[in-house]
Amino acid sequence: MSKRDPKGYYPIPDLGENVRFVSVTTVLGILRKYWLEQWKVDIGVDYLYENTIEPYVEGQITTDQFLEIDFQKMRDDAKKESQAVSCEAKAFGSRLHAALDLYHKTGAWPIEADLHEPFKKAIEKEAEIGLEVIESETMVYSRTYHYAGQKDLKASVLKLSANDETVYSRRLVGLFDYKTFNGKDGKKATVYPEWKQQMGAYVFADEEMNPKKPMLDFGTIHAINRETAEITPFVFKRTDLIQPTNEFIALVNYFNICRRGK
Repeated sequence: MSKRDPKGYYPIPDLGENVRFVSVTTVLGILRKYWLEQWKVDIGVDYLYENTIEPYVEGQITTDQFLEIDFQKMRDDAKKESQAVSCEAKAFGSRLHAALDLYHKTGAWPIEADLHEPFKKAIEKEAEIGLEVIESETMVYSRTYHYAGQKDLKASVLKLSANDETVYSRRLVGLFDYKTFNGKDGKKATVYPEWKQQMGAYVFADEEMNPKKPMLDFGTIHAINRETAEITPFVFKRTDLIQPTNEFIALVNYFNICRRGK
């Protein structure tokens, strides 16, 4: 299995010794993610409040102690907090992905305590929909548009539901992507445009690599709340992914054109 290099490219041994395609996530990284910027601001504001105003209002520190706070340092610490939280969230997501991949290939459960509950809920959801694994954590690539990525799971299912409504109730084949999010303070899962673009890119590439097999029926995102381990499924019929796929293809074409000029 090929791995992405530090510059964001996958080697494609099937096409030649020196062939490399840009990764899907590297392409999507050129987008300005307003939701992510707002999240960073919220983390910083919460940090400042919890370490200055809140202890003063609750009487944990006196007025003199409040006035002695080094707010310049506190501001710098608030900026670092969003980076620390982001790194922790990415590490958690990577560990959960690795645990699920190991389970799908060997049946082994993770030993890390913080992974146990979200992992358990993910496996229970898979059993509920009658999931049968076809491929886990495998690379896909498009010869046509010169990009590659790592799909979480290709599987068949007996049924799929979203928003308490059954979307499919027969054996179908599609792709699954696991996303983790911070559900603190009751925050609900949200599907961001780049999530659908990523899923569309994987579906297109998988179908291009398997031209003799039927087209995939769906793409599904299972959003896992880190706080509660609850899973929110988002099911996209193949027709739902046409526009996101076209958007991604436009992005990858732009990305590759820009890179040729360097």
